[in-house]
Amino acid sequence: MKPVTKPSLRLAFGLLALTVAMMHFADAARAQSSLGIGVNDGMAPTTGPFAHILMWINLRQQEFY
Repeated sequence: MKPVTKPSLRLAFGLLALTVAMMHFADAARAQSSLGIGVNDGMAPTTGPFAHILMWINLRQQEFY
């Protein structure tokens, strides 16, 4: 069996470091929506003078995402 040489050991550690970095950034990418919000907000209150507009906006956002 061929012994492990320094270039192959460096390659293995480099691939391991790259894999860990990619996994870290993949989690960060899934955490936020395109608006920078981690999770969607709850339903806006259905009272007040602008309730129907806020409900309409919320509906359109839910359709989009």
